[in-house]
Amino acid sequence: MRFGIFYEHQLPRPWTEGGELKLFQDALAQVELADRLGIDYAWEVEHHFLEEYSHSSAPEVFLAAASQRTQRIRLGHGIVLMPPAYNHPARVAERLATLDLVSHGRVDWGTGESASRAELEGFGITPAERRAMWRESTEQVANMLVLDPYPGFHGQYFSMPVRNVVPKPVQKPHPPLWVACSNRETIHLAAQLGIGALTFAFIDPAEAQHWVEDYYETFKRECVPIGHAVNPNIAMVTGFSCHPDAAEAARRGNDGFRFFQFALDDLHPAGRAQPARAHLRSARAVCRRGDAALQGARRETSGAEDGGAGALHRGRVQAQAGDAAVGRERYPDVRGVRHGDCAGRHRQAAGGEPATDRDVPEDARDRRARVTARGMPIGRIQALATRGNPMPTLHIPPSLDLYYLVDDYTDPWSTPGTILLLHGNAESSAAWYAWVPQLAHRYRVVRPDMRGFGASTPMPRDFPWTLDIIIDDFCRLMDALGVARFHLVGAKIGGTVARAFAARRPERVRTLTVVGTPPPYRMGAAERVPALTEEFEQQGVEHWARQSMAGRLGSTFPPAGVEWWTTFMGRTAVSTQLGFMKTIACADIRADVPKIACPTLVITTEGSGLASVDETRAWQQTIPDSELLVLPGDSYHVAASHAVQGAQATLGFIERRDPDA
Repeated sequence: MRFGIFYEHQLPRPWTEGGELKLFQDALAQVELADRLGIDYAWEVEHHFLEEYSHSSAPEVFLAAASQRTQRIRLGHGIVLMPPAYNHPARVAERLATLDLVSHGRVDWGTGESASRAELEGFGITPAERRAMWRESTEQVANMLVLDPYPGFHGQYFSMPVRNVVPKPVQKPHPPLWVACSNRETIHLAAQLGIGALTFAFIDPAEAQHWVEDYYETFKRECVPIGHAVNPNIAMVTGFSCHPDAAEAARRGNDGFRFFQFALDDLHPAGRAQPARAHLRSARAVCRRGDAALQGARRETSGAEDGGAGALHRGRVQAQAGDAAVGRERYPDVRGVRHGDCAGRHRQAAGGEPATDRDVPEDARDRRARVTARGMPIGRIQALATRGNPMPTLHIPPSLDLYYLVDDYTDPWSTPGTILLLHGNAESSAAWYAWVPQLAHRYRVVRPDMRGFGASTPMPRDFPWTLDIIIDDFCRLMDALGVARFHLVGAKIGGTVARAFAARRPERVRTLTVVGTPPPYRMGAAERVPALTEEFEQQGVEHWARQSMAGRLGSTFPPAGVEWWTTFMGRTAVSTQLGFMKTIACADIRADVPKIACPTLVITTEGSGLASVDETRAWQQTIPDSELLVLPGDSYHVAASHAVQGAQATLGFIERRDPDA
């Protein structure tokens, strides 16, 4: 393990003239001393309006000052508040890179959401949305630190056009990435996203061991990095006090730590403190009356999410005379905890042994190699990129930025054909994640985000949707890429667009494959629009996706996959969905289908909820040169539930029907 110091900049009342000046200057002197003594990390929090508890509202300034007084100690943001109302993502990227430059590459990038009412309400943040804000912003800041230029972004919580965010950091691809965790769920999420877990003390060594083992097992099985590199480390906060006299160490440490705990209770969302009105002086008095009074006061409150109060209540400050042994009594046998973070009032410690590649599970190393070898961000929701090159954009006047991916793993001396993949409703190019490995070694694969979806510009609710507008978008894209003819593949409603595309632009389409697509005309679809509109407006797209997901993915799809698709589809802008559902989702292409002249493959399942096999065969047979493939199962999102079979069948069909492709 390695150790460090961790600052809240606490300043209990009564305040005296020059108190804040002394607080900050003492802290800088302590960081300078810690650097000379061989302490490995200095962490600095970000909090706003939390008077007495934390006066650290500009950690980037404090850490920059510390960087000029030290030589080797690492400088950690513990944490940067990531919701855009606190810090615009571009400003976070700029500050991180600048701090990394002035410190010669010593920055660790901790991230979080915050939990106190004073902060959330002060910046107008909806508490229920802060996790989604954190995730969206963290992924995009990682992209900004790496991509040159950054391709722009249109998200739920912030948007910005194409820009080159400068400067870039010393550490490549970016500083180590962490997230603040106060419960097991967030630690599990950290492992899934490939980032370090900044945690608070656990109940006992057995629980700590269990959480650590779960973190690394999850990292091995499920890690898909939110950034461009992984950081498989756990940091743990516990109390610490050192003095030549053990009794004095305990007295000072417990007094400060009780205040730390009580302040968390008083300032977290269920606490009693009134911002800019209440003082914590009474809390200080309660702390001095001892643990019994503290526990009595605490019964009125509960633990703070991502503030760590609930976890910290379980710990006791470690006191040691002379040589300090942090946490040894409490965690003698816990394996895998590389950071022992030690909390006091404003003399706190943190740190840990950074993992090397030898410590990273083999599967995670492979995944990280795919990310860092070609500078590929792996987008999990908005899909700015997924296992491919950074996503560029095509501007279509007057106001559309159409985002897309090009995946090309063909032999460099070959001249491959091109496959254009059209995703379904409430999706993006990321929907094809399992198809790309099957297709991209043989063909150049183009994956656009349809207008309004994914990272493309959201559409207003009154946008005049037509199939021809969408088809024209894709023709412009292929023209920009210099592709005259291509193989066209569409899933779900993307299959409706693809059939109309093949019929109306026959000179562009070499072969057509439609996977789990609805009939040419959906009886009753228009009649359901008013109810769907009300659902979207009142409960959002994710609610609709969740309610309909069982039929979409079938009865055998893994629960974790169902949750992923639900969240993924739920990111769609409501304005886009409102206009799309009453137009494109109700489109009538019965006149187009018999005009399709290219070789066509139709893929469905035995129990699809869109139509029976006989009903699907009826319209398929009106296409002169077509085939029907029926797969076992009861899903109708066949491109998701039968991705490998669908991709392999498509490859075989193309090579059989268009061997010169």
